[in-house]
Amino acid sequence: MTITCPHCRYSRDIDPLTVPANVVRVLCPECGKRFPWPPKEPAEPRPEVEPRVRPSLPVTRTLPRTAGFGLRLVAQLIDGLAYGLLTLIIAIGLYLIIAFFGGSNERVLGMMSGLALFTIIAVSWLFSVFFIGYCGQTPGKMVTRIKVVRSSGGEIGFGAAIFRELVGKFISTMLFGCGYLMVLFDEQHRGLHDKIADTKVVKL
Repeated sequence: MTITCPHCRYSRDIDPLTVPANVVRVLCPECGKRFPWPPKEPAEPRPEVEPRVRPSLPVTRTLPRTAGFGLRLVAQLIDGLAYGLLTLIIAIGLYLIIAFFGGSNERVLGMMSGLALFTIIAVSWLFSVFFIGYCGQTPGKMVTRIKVVRSSGGEIGFGAAIFRELVGKFISTMLFGCGYLMVLFDEQHRGLHDKIADTKVVKL
């Protein structure tokens, strides 16, 4: 057998029968240091076990469904009733103001009538812009549980609401209402004003 000193790596071949039975340490003749007997064999390295990785389950995301023409029309009719009621209240209030301050002066009556008409038109613009920009829903859309969002799914905000309700719907109306009829044929039920403002109407 071959004995190797663990300190200086000196080795020598000896007969195992010549080693006494009660020997527990050996003196190296080369470096003079002792080491235990029998020498410990280096432990075999344990094979590295790769950690088991659990396969991740596929995450399914349900995209919201876009609202069709019929549902959007019902919401628009409800908005028309709400706006009509609001306009009636404003018109009565303006009539009382004109009757009180205008009297029989035709010039004053004309100026106040023009101001009243401008106020009613401005209210019609602000009606939809405020609700759409604030929460994406007019009263009619709240009832029918639909909402205007960006095409990416985010909140629309007041900037896009102004662009959609004033610019986009003006163009859809000027094209003889064809911009609204696009909802019937578009895959995502988007009107021309939706495409202009990069929005869509989804079901909640």
